[in-house]
Amino acid sequence: FDNPKPFVTIELTEKGNLPRTKPPSGARLRIVSKSNVSLEKVRKAVDIAKYKYNPESVTYLNRAAGKQVTVPSADGIEKKDLRDIKIQEALIADYLQEFSASDEVMKRVYELNKKYNTMIEEGEDVMRNVHWSLQSLEWDNLFNYGEGNKVNFTNLEGIVGIFGKNYSGKSSIVDSLLYSLYNTTSKSIRKNLNIINQNKDSCLARATIRVHDEEYIAERTSKKYVKRLKGEETQEASTDLEFYKQDMIGNQTSLNGTSRQDTDKNIRKYFGTHNDFLMTSMASQLDSLSFINEGSTKRKEFLAKFLDLELFDKKFKLAKEESAATKIALRRLDNIDFDTEINNIKSDITKSELSIEKNKAICASLKDDASHLTEELGQVQEKIESVPAEIIDPVLTMKQIEKKKSSILSLTSQKTEAIKSLKEDEKVFKKISSFLSDFDISSFQEKKEVIDSKKTELEKFLKEIKETSEDIFASRRKEDLLSEVPCGTQYPTCKFIKDA
Repeated sequence: FDNPKPFVTIELTEKGNLPRTKPPSGARLRIVSKSNVSLEKVRKAVDIAKYKYNPESVTYLNRAAGKQVTVPSADGIEKKDLRDIKIQEALIADYLQEFSASDEVMKRVYELNKKYNTMIEEGEDVMRNVHWSLQSLEWDNLFNYGEGNKVNFTNLEGIVGIFGKNYSGKSSIVDSLLYSLYNTTSKSIRKNLNIINQNKDSCLARATIRVHDEEYIAERTSKKYVKRLKGEETQEASTDLEFYKQDMIGNQTSLNGTSRQDTDKNIRKYFGTHNDFLMTSMASQLDSLSFINEGSTKRKEFLAKFLDLELFDKKFKLAKEESAATKIALRRLDNIDFDTEINNIKSDITKSELSIEKNKAICASLKDDASHLTEELGQVQEKIESVPAEIIDPVLTMKQIEKKKSSILSLTSQKTEAIKSLKEDEKVFKKISSFLSDFDISSFQEKKEVIDSKKTELEKFLKEIKETSEDIFASRRKEDLLSEVPCGTQYPTCKFIKDA
């Protein structure tokens, strides 16, 4: 019996590539290398084998372990800008060549690469591929230096060393440059007050840096002042910063921000951060050997930052985050037997195709029936149209019939209401007639006349009573008034007695 999952050994070429072979699907592969190849080449070979051959498992054996490793010559190495999208796409195409990716897949890969590249560049604060060179450094009253100090780097090329005896001020020159660009030093100095010469009130540092045909000048000054807080006086220092560029004919363009912090941010945008400068452009005494003393992880970080390879780490993290949900969905599909599913779907497709053919025949028959009915409908329509419109209008007649029916219903309802009202009125009429037949109108009229006469006499009598009451009330008032007069009958001419 043939082994359905045989063991197959594949030997890599000297360059670490897979040979042109095609092992059976589901085999247990062992990739063997007889020459020292890089770990990246091994990983790529394993990935290609998994993609192309769909193996049960893949193992790797290095038979060249212990052999002397030869490092290839650096001749012919090209210097390229890895941030260029075209160069990135060329490298991607070269890497995916052995995967036999389709044009559609490659197009999607290029789109994602461009998307992640844009996302990373928009979030960066430092410009890339800025080639700058220090032209001059001037400083006054920094550390133990006085005024009028300047170092001209224009005629100096390559690595520039500053040598001197101990305590001769070598580090102070470098710290002057760090102060002018980043407002800091290589020492643990926290306050700018300690940077100013103790015998001076202010200091200045000016760095001139050339980028292409323009000069960028960063000028930083610090001044001492006395700070009074809660009755205590302390000496502090305030710092100002000017950052501008100057072209070949002397035209200046300010690069200052709205605040000193924004201006510092603009400087970092062009020349990198303080740590970038210390790591790539300056080495103090034996610090140049610190890279060798660091661990592999730290050295990798240094090289990645120095060679601008962090871009690809960031893109890898973004792609990994976005593809996490897709990977989870793919894991859920691992237990699905797609071959069985495909066969079932093919069977359903065959059944559906037969059903479609059957339905097509039914549709053809129905189309014939519909054609005959259409012809009959046309004939009937012609007969209808042949009837003169003046004799009868079917639509108008139907409307009139509906209108008459509505009128009949309305009149019938009105008739019913009228009959009902008539019956009620007849009952009321009978009651009124019965009442009138028993009612003596003449006697009641005589009684009414008597009542009206008595009512008139009563009103007259009430009027007389009212007048008599008013006279009695007036007499009593006068009587009460005379009782208060002391003269009695001795004075008949008294107006009160006379009135009484």
